[in-house]
Amino acid sequence: MSFGSIALRHRLDRLNGIGIAIERFPDYSADGSEPPHTHDIVELAYVLSGGGDHLLGTTSAELVPGSLAIVHYTQPHAFRSTGMDVVNIYLDVAGHRLPDVGDELQPALEAVLPQRAALRHRQHKFVHLRCPPGGAAERQLLALLDEQLAHRPGYRAAMASLLRLFLIEVARVAREQITPDAGGQSRSDILMAGITARIDADPTVEFDLDALAGESGLTRTSLCRAFKRYAGVPLSGYVEQARVHAAMLALRSTDDRILDVAMRCGFNDQSFFNRVFKRIAGVSPRDYRKRLEK
Repeated sequence: MSFGSIALRHRLDRLNGIGIAIERFPDYSADGSEPPHTHDIVELAYVLSGGGDHLLGTTSAELVPGSLAIVHYTQPHAFRSTGMDVVNIYLDVAGHRLPDVGDELQPALEAVLPQRAALRHRQHKFVHLRCPPGGAAERQLLALLDEQLAHRPGYRAAMASLLRLFLIEVARVAREQITPDAGGQSRSDILMAGITARIDADPTVEFDLDALAGESGLTRTSLCRAFKRYAGVPLSGYVEQARVHAAMLALRSTDDRILDVAMRCGFNDQSFFNRVFKRIAGVSPRDYRKRLEK
């Protein structure tokens, strides 16, 4: 079966320059005959009213008011409905770090919305949550939509703040409805999760593969294979992603020179930093900062 690809990252005004965009389809209908499609972002579909089915390969999941479906990068899916009011929120988690929801809720959020593009849901290819209709999550979504449509001064900052509140509600629901299967994780996955957590905590640290392999009780080659299987990218690529995310935060929150940002985030050469940043974020550091100034 062939899948259609919808390049939303660039179509929706480049996700407002902050990796967030939102759309509402007040009278969405589909008979399910269209082939599955994929996105180049993460899609969260929230049902305000009506209902239908989310088609996941050979299976389907029922959609009712309050349903929240989460689909990751390039995962084929489709909808079937005779009519529903649905809000789609699009997140570019590969290019923009998600807001912090606090230590208590972060594990629950990671269980349904991994913050690296390659870290898809291992036990549930798709995630479906049931939020209280008309509740806090729904109110945050509608406020997000209002900010995007109104484009008032400061709307990007407002959208980022509302996204954090929305994800807090998502994590609360996930904590109640999804039980982490820590006992089902392999020893290798637990070790790799520890390494990714160390990188995320301080991506500027230079990691010694031999030392990491020794700590893990693996050979250097086995460590590299296990990490790529777990994260979907080599260890060096994961470190680059984490450093670029740190640089994005610095570009958004400071007026520091791009060279200073590059050095502080673990890059010793600005031209190399520019190349890596553009490959991951889709734009140069300079253009990324300019978009935020609009």
